[in-house]
Amino acid sequence: MTFADRLAAITHEFETGDTPPEIIAVLDAHVEYLIRSRAADNALQVGDKAPLDRALAAIDKLTLENFCLHPILVLTWFRGNW
Repeated sequence: MTFADRLAAITHEFETGDTPPEIIAVLDAHVEYLIRSRAADNALQVGDKAPLDRALAAIDKLTLENFCLHPILVLTWFRGNW
């Protein structure tokens, strides 16, 4: 099963399971807002250099450089306006 397949299955389970419809509606509205805002246009792309000098989670020793020692690394940036 590919990552996309797994993600689709998780999404389907979330939307058809016990999640209240009002929660799904709020999340869908936020996704639509992000799409309309074109926030992804400024996102790092595959192959872009990550800002390895920035500390994460306000812990000085927790940097991207430390994580790069692991064989698999997935990075996600979130907009910080909440």
